[in-house]
Amino acid sequence: MLVSSLIAAVLAACTGGPREQPGDQPNARLVELVNDSLDGHLRRLDPAWSPEYLPQAAAHARAWLQRVRSATAYCRYGPGNRTRHNLFLYDLELVDGQRIEAVPGFRRCTYEGPLPLVMQVDFEAGRAHRVLTDGRERRSPVAQAANDIEAFTTALLRVDQARQPQLYRPPQDVGAQWRR
Repeated sequence: MLVSSLIAAVLAACTGGPREQPGDQPNARLVELVNDSLDGHLRRLDPAWSPEYLPQAAAHARAWLQRVRSATAYCRYGPGNRTRHNLFLYDLELVDGQRIEAVPGFRRCTYEGPLPLVMQVDFEAGRAHRVLTDGRERRSPVAQAANDIEAFTTALLRVDQARQPQLYRPPQDVGAQWRR
């Protein structure tokens, strides 16, 4: 018993304490920011904007978003961990009940300055309809939340692009690239 308590205390110290939870306060402004960010990503999936994408890439991304029930953004470790390894992670729940956990983000959770935006986003018909937080975003400018939202939506869409790349980009002939 003493050994397990000691191990738990050491692990908590190394990881910065327990992982933060999103909270239960809805934020309609964050719903707008998520949907605006997703709309921007979908526009950029057009080959006229980004030639590396297939013409049907945006339609596939919309279909992917229809499959997402909720997504939770959190930090890998608790707020006491200030290392570069404390990345944003995302857990997804799909409408069929499948869970995709610990999707790595592209940003670190830093606790100097504005706090990281830990949130749960619920989707209906491929659009965000509710965002729950603990209210921390209201202590920082909207631009800070917009940065965290942009990283969140990028990671959300890249999950399907990584799982099914053939739906988004044409196959590459790597051999031909080296023969030039």
